[in-house]
Amino acid sequence: MRLYSLILLFICSNSFIFAQDTWDRQDFISSIREEINKSDYPKHRRESSQFIRYFNDSSYDEGQEEYIYQLVQLLRKKRFNDASDYYHFYQLLNHYGAAKLNDESMDNFLAASVGHIKRLRHKSTKQYLNYCSNALVDSILHLGQSFSWKLGEGDIYFKYDSIPKIFVENGLLYCYSRVDTMSIEMTQGYVDLQDHQWLGKGGTCTWEKHNIREDSLRVELPSYNIDFRKQYFEVNNALLIGALDVEEDQIVGKYYNGLNSNPNRKGAIYPGFISKSDSIYFHNLFKDIDAQACIEVRGKRLYLFAKGNRDVLINFYHKNRPFVKAKTKRFRIEDGRLLTENSSVKILWNQDSIVHPQLKLIYTDSLKSLRFDRNKENLGLSPLRSSFHQLDCYFDRIEWVKDSAAIYFVNDRNPARNPALLESFNFYNEQRYLDVATMDSRHPAFILRTLRREYKGQRNFLLSDIALYYNYSIEDADRLMSNFAILGFVDYDLDNQ
Repeated sequence: MRLYSLILLFICSNSFIFAQDTWDRQDFISSIREEINKSDYPKHRRESSQFIRYFNDSSYDEGQEEYIYQLVQLLRKKRFNDASDYYHFYQLLNHYGAAKLNDESMDNFLAASVGHIKRLRHKSTKQYLNYCSNALVDSILHLGQSFSWKLGEGDIYFKYDSIPKIFVENGLLYCYSRVDTMSIEMTQGYVDLQDHQWLGKGGTCTWEKHNIREDSLRVELPSYNIDFRKQYFEVNNALLIGALDVEEDQIVGKYYNGLNSNPNRKGAIYPGFISKSDSIYFHNLFKDIDAQACIEVRGKRLYLFAKGNRDVLINFYHKNRPFVKAKTKRFRIEDGRLLTENSSVKILWNQDSIVHPQLKLIYTDSLKSLRFDRNKENLGLSPLRSSFHQLDCYFDRIEWVKDSAAIYFVNDRNPARNPALLESFNFYNEQRYLDVATMDSRHPAFILRTLRREYKGQRNFLLSDIALYYNYSIEDADRLMSNFAILGFVDYDLDNQ
C-alpha cells in the first residue's frame, strides 16, 4: 500500500511538472500581438507580425519553437515590453524563416542564448541580440559612427564555446568609411561577441586600391587579431609576395592597414609593410638597378632603407658593369620613378670617376633617364669632382639616358650670367682663401696641412680629430669642414664623421 502511494505521488508530481512546462500556442501568439500594439514604430510592428506568420506556418521545428518560447519568457523578465524591444530578436528569427540562415546556426543561437541571456542585464541583452542580428542577418560585425566592419562573402556559423562566437570560412572581411575601404580576402576565423575581437587565420591583402596589381604586390597573413572598435590593425610575420626579384626565399615582416582620411588617397600611408630583414638583395628594382636594403611599403610608395641609421647602396649598371653607385639613408620608388633627396654619388665613366657628397637623384623608368641635381644648401653647394681630369665642376644638373654614349652637364640658370665653371684641383683663388680665414693667428688651411704632416701624410680624419686639433667644438669643426668641402678643399662625408 505504501509502495502504491509513492508511485502515485511520483506520477502526479511529474504530471504537474510537465503541465508547468507546456504552453499554449494561441496564448503565446496573442501575447505577442499585445506587445505589437504597444509599439509606435511601423518597422518594429512589421518585424513582429512577420515572425507570427512564420511561426503559424510552422517554419520552426518543435525544438526550435520550445527555445523561442523560453527566450521570449526570459526576455520579458528582462523588461522587454513591446515590439521595439524584440526587433533584433525577431529580425534574426525571420531571417531563418526566409531560409537565409542555416539550421546549425539557428539551433546553436537558440540553445546558447537561453543560458547566456540569463547572465545578462536588460541593456547588455539588447546589445547581444543587436550584435547577433547584425552579424547573422546583415553580415555587419561592427557598426560605428565613422566606420564599420562587415563580411562581404563567406560562410557564417553561430557557435557557443564557453562564449558566443560567430565563425566565418572563406570570408571577405572589410572595413569601410565614407571615403575609404580596406579588406582581407579568403580569410577564416571567428568573432568574439563579448570583446568585439576578430581572431583570424590566413587571408590575402593587396594594394589594388592604389592601382598596383595583385600579382605585382600582395601579402599573405598568418594568424592575426583585429579589434573591431578600431579602424586600424597590424599583423606580424606577414609574407610579402609579388614581382620583386630578391635572393631571399621569403620576405617576412609587419603588415599594417587602416582607413585613409583623404578621399583622393594623396599621401596615403596604408596599406603598409616593413620587412624584418634589412639585408634583402633586390635584383632589377628597375632593369639594371640593384640594391641591398630593408623594404617598406607605405600606400603606393616603396622605400628602401637600412636600420640603425646606416646607408643604402644602389647600383646602376651599364653593359653589365657598375656605372653609378648612389648611397643614402632612404630611397623612394613611386609611379615608376626612383628618387632620393640627398645621396652621395659616384659615376664611373671609362677611366674617369665623378663624385659628389649630396645630390638629388631621379631615375624615370619610362624615359630610361637618370638625373642628378645639386642641392643649393650645405654640401650640395660643393663641386662635382672629376678624378681623371682633376677638375672641380660647378654645374646645376647631370643627365644621362640609358644606353646613351653621352652625359650632359647642365646649368639651369641663365648661362650668360651664370656660366658653368670648371676649375683645376690646383687652381688657387686669393679671395676664396681669405673668405675662410678666421680670427686665429694661423689660417685654418695651414692648420689642416700641419695636421696631415704630423700624421705622416694621412688623408682621412674623423671630425672629432679635427675638433681636437683645432681646439674647436664639434659644431664649429663641422661648419669649417662644410665650408672647405663647398670650396673644394676637402671631401667631407657627413655620414661617417
